[in-house]
Amino acid sequence: MKINYRPEIDGLRAIAVIGVILYHAKITVLGYQPFKGGFIGVDIFFVITGFLITSILLYEHRQNKTINIINFYERRIRRLLPVLLLVIIIASIFSYFVLDPIKLRESSLSAFFSVFFTANIYFHYFGDFYGNSVNLSKPLLHLWTLGVEEQFYILYPISLTIILKFFRRYILFFIILGILLSFFFAVYASIGHKMFSFYMLPSRAWEILIGSFLGYLYYKKKFEFNINYSVYYFLYIACLIIIILSFFFIDIYRVSHPSFITLIPLIATSIIIFIESSKKKGCLKILNNKYLVFVGKISYSLYLWHFLFFAIYRNSYLEENLTIKILIIFLSFLFSILTYKYIENVFRNKKITSKKKLTYYVIFSLSLIFLINLNYLYNKKIISKYEIDNIYLTEWKDTKQVLTYVKKNNLKKFPINNKINVLIVGNCHADDTFVALKLNQNNFKNFNFILFPRTAVGNFISHTNSKLYKNADIIIFSTKWNGDATIDDLSSLPDLIEKIKQDKKKVVLFSGFPEFSPLHEKVYGWTKIQLTEYKKIIFDKKTTKLSDIELTNLRKKYYLKLNTQKELIDTNNRLKEISKQNNIKYINAELFFCNHEKKECLVRLDDFNEIYRDYGRHSMPGLKLMGSMISKDFF
Repeated sequence: MKINYRPEIDGLRAIAVIGVILYHAKITVLGYQPFKGGFIGVDIFFVITGFLITSILLYEHRQNKTINIINFYERRIRRLLPVLLLVIIIASIFSYFVLDPIKLRESSLSAFFSVFFTANIYFHYFGDFYGNSVNLSKPLLHLWTLGVEEQFYILYPISLTIILKFFRRYILFFIILGILLSFFFAVYASIGHKMFSFYMLPSRAWEILIGSFLGYLYYKKKFEFNINYSVYYFLYIACLIIIILSFFFIDIYRVSHPSFITLIPLIATSIIIFIESSKKKGCLKILNNKYLVFVGKISYSLYLWHFLFFAIYRNSYLEENLTIKILIIFLSFLFSILTYKYIENVFRNKKITSKKKLTYYVIFSLSLIFLINLNYLYNKKIISKYEIDNIYLTEWKDTKQVLTYVKKNNLKKFPINNKINVLIVGNCHADDTFVALKLNQNNFKNFNFILFPRTAVGNFISHTNSKLYKNADIIIFSTKWNGDATIDDLSSLPDLIEKIKQDKKKVVLFSGFPEFSPLHEKVYGWTKIQLTEYKKIIFDKKTTKLSDIELTNLRKKYYLKLNTQKELIDTNNRLKEISKQNNIKYINAELFFCNHEKKECLVRLDDFNEIYRDYGRHSMPGLKLMGSMISKDFF
């Protein structure tokens, strides 16, 4: 069902996709990432989706007295599936050349979920938080948005048909109710269930329903009004500025999202859609200029291609630099123009592509995707070149084990018993600390451990109203103080400790973990892998059988590397000083495996597994040993 073409909608699409591309490009200026909020472009897409789909369905119902749900689904399939399947095929082929076997297996699983529009479910249950750098290297991560949209497409026309048949007078009531229920659920979930809130439809539906609300007003001709030129200019420019500023200042690590902060750019988007439909429409030729409109037309292909290209690039041997990033953006535009012209437009046109041809294309593409990815899942030879004496060379195997262990063993609330409740706060180092303690739960029989959702320690004071905090007896801070959590955490730490002590809780402060960077990079074909000092040696020698002299030299080399980390040393000295000043427990993590008298750091265990998996995070065997050492001097 066609409605009047709205070029400014394509202009908004263009703004949204540009924001997303700049975010995924991770362009930095003088060490600062200016487009840290570009992911908000996805939220803008959701609003546009709701507006267009609702407008189309309501106009169809007005003309035909019914909604043809089957035709609606066919239109969605023609619009989304052909390019999507091509992108998944290309991703499946290139993943073999740039991903190690553990990541390849994960990518294959995500491909299966993606073809059934459930990628968001996969990445929620089997992935990690969207903003983490490792996630932005997953070739199909961006398809979570299609999962949300398609799940909405399945449910919404059916629900709308029922409402129009039995409750037509209350359609606006149901839309507003849906917005409120989904929004407040998102606010709640963003605190303790961050990944669910980000990836899943119940906490995202309100964004699409805001567009549905606008679509209903448009259908009822509520957009046809006169507006003062001055007011129009002010609202138009102000809302565009708000949207663009959100790309610069909304930080996914600093705010809860989707939540109240998300309302700001979405309200701005809604106002633009609203006023651009007034009788003064078009008096400012910004969003409906031909260049932005063209980018908006290819935005779907552009969204699909750019993330895949960046993911392949980040997993390859190529070094990250601005020139290559610009080249990737150029290639993304080139591929998008081609697929828009020769795939999107061709398959959307029923006169060119019959239902039979569409079916053949889908069956062929799905068969190819399944054959390629089933081979990756069950071909054991693929993993062999990444193993030496059963020791896996890259960190991802241990990282996946840590993430999986956290998902399976971290509770949402403290159990009701007489044990001491311990809340662990920080970033990926907090994950390590939680796993180390839980692996040694028999040594901590009087304690309950819960890992708080990843957050910067400096922002934790905003979470002191949460149930987890209120029910905790001890707060452990364990984080990469000079990493994602930023140095701000250190400066704000004394006030935070004071607040916790006023609440009659104890504080345990972990030092920063020992660091032994930089890692060594090796290339397998197109693949770039990072190796620790230990794994570099066994990689070069093709064996784990090292002499006593080699092992001694390796232990001393690790110790020397530790003592070159001046920023870490200064940070740990500051943490130790803060602990003394506030009379709280301080745990020096470097003493677990490093001996200052011998000037050596323990590197591997008796089974030849290294204690660390990368620059300083621990392997699963290393965490087991670490937890046993913590138990000797906890409380």
